[in-house]
Amino acid sequence: MRTVVVEAGALDAIVYVLLHEATHMVDGALGLTPVEGSSPAADAGLLTTGVWTDRLTVASAHANPLLDELIYRRGGRPIPVSDAHKVYGALQRTPFVSLYASSNWHDDVAELVAWHHLTSRMGQPYRIVVRERDQLRGTLPSEESLPGACLTRRLRLISIGNLQQNLESLRAPSPPAADRRLPAFSIPRDVAVDL
Repeated sequence: MRTVVVEAGALDAIVYVLLHEATHMVDGALGLTPVEGSSPAADAGLLTTGVWTDRLTVASAHANPLLDELIYRRGGRPIPVSDAHKVYGALQRTPFVSLYASSNWHDDVAELVAWHHLTSRMGQPYRIVVRERDQLRGTLPSEESLPGACLTRRLRLISIGNLQQNLESLRAPSPPAADRRLPAFSIPRDVAVDL
């Protein structure tokens, strides 16, 4: 029997849920992801640049047929647990911190920020372990040891030490006032922000 376990520490799962969902609110207010219909390549500082071509399409450099079949993707389906080691092996070669992060750029950024905060600020582990019977089949280690320059660049963009500067560079151009989902606001330079 094959099992998949996410080792994520002793905190209640609601902490992760709140971090993920709060990141969606920050995204809506500050434009961490592009406005629908715009290209992520328009601003080299965006967390989506080089990762997504549009809201639902992974850039060709990170596309993987196995991951494209996931239920989180358009037209996807559940993957048998017998393929878990292949799926997580494929994930490890991408800039995504979770399978759900690979579904769209909004959830990608929410997962990236939530898991980064849980591991780097709250000291929680993040490891996905695939076992068959009692034999280890594979692990997806914590984000600090995931390979890939793209993920490393994205983690630097959200690092707390550079957050104020990064928020300025991550801001998408403001749409006309009638198209805004939330009122605009700015963070004064002398205010510390901790996600």
